[in-house]
Amino acid sequence: MKSKEGSGIYDWIVPLMLGLIVLSISMYWIFHEYFDQDQIDWQTCRQSILLRSGNFGNGIKWLQENAPFKCKTQVVTIDFEDYDKAGELIMDTMAQCWYLFGEGKSQLYGPVAIGQSFYCLDCARITFSNDVRDYYTPSYKIPDGEFEKAESLAKTQSDAIKKEEEIQSVLIVGEEQWEKERQAELAKNKTDLMEMKAHFLKYKEESDNDLEAIANLDISLEEVNNKLSVIDKELAQWAIRNKLNRRITPEQFDALQFEYDAIIKKYVKTYIQDSDTYFDWRKYLTLEYGDTGQTYGQYIFRWDNPGLILTNQPFNTRKMNGFDFANNVVYDPYFDANKGDLIISVVSATGSVLFQNHRFMILVPHQTNQQLKCTIESIPA
Repeated sequence: MKSKEGSGIYDWIVPLMLGLIVLSISMYWIFHEYFDQDQIDWQTCRQSILLRSGNFGNGIKWLQENAPFKCKTQVVTIDFEDYDKAGELIMDTMAQCWYLFGEGKSQLYGPVAIGQSFYCLDCARITFSNDVRDYYTPSYKIPDGEFEKAESLAKTQSDAIKKEEEIQSVLIVGEEQWEKERQAELAKNKTDLMEMKAHFLKYKEESDNDLEAIANLDISLEEVNNKLSVIDKELAQWAIRNKLNRRITPEQFDALQFEYDAIIKKYVKTYIQDSDTYFDWRKYLTLEYGDTGQTYGQYIFRWDNPGLILTNQPFNTRKMNGFDFANNVVYDPYFDANKGDLIISVVSATGSVLFQNHRFMILVPHQTNQQLKCTIESIPA
């Protein structure tokens, strides 16, 4: 016979268990009724980022560094023919990714003893359906080769030449060390090429004009001379910069580049009929982002000037203080959907590396034909 005390325990345990079961079923139903899978994936990713982020000197460094990312690449499909609608969709996707990763303020990787590594999380993949892909290519309205001809002609105009000379004559604040290293590298390359040229001429003389032997050389004299010409041209530009010693901020340099692009596009419009009918997602960065009082460019890239847009080569060595993870990312004046999907990647580095505007991360939009040099951490789409 059970005691009254034992019977009392069962009296409250059983209802408690039943209540927990009902509560669990209710919460599961509510969560899945009001949140779709994309929202669930977003929250899961957000929580994994928050777990990884923080101060790596707080005593739980090992836990933070080994907490796995649970982020799946979001797929956004553009299946309509509307430049403005597509541009705003791309902007919203980029802004959501930037917000998801804490606007670059979260440190996801601790310090390392030697070297430096870059890690990418592909936040979103913007793809174009086959039936609209041609609509988002430069050849949709502009015949093949016409833009290249117009751009070449535009670059010969006096104001374009003047602005290009101004850009090539300035130095950038904060890049003094890289400037020294670059000039030293050019000087060494020139010395090596001059030695190669001397050996080439000597070999040619000793071979008594043996054409077959000369043909077996890895490089021709013409190629050596071409490379020397390119190096001499860049060294001459550095000599002008050093002599003028005019140093400006990265933001001022971006503004100059933006002015140059505007001049080129002005002339291109006069040479190509309907040149306004091309798709360039970058120009939508100047739109206001919701009710934030900022443009998308200001919110994502922390631009001081709300009118700036990403220039043709925004992540090259000159502007990224020697980081080479995105050197091959180049934005053509006309976006071409046939070159691949648009990937929205968020790049972090080991240690306390700070990118532009003192952020631990940087957002890098790039097409699939332009791979970044980094370790992919996200779950592929």
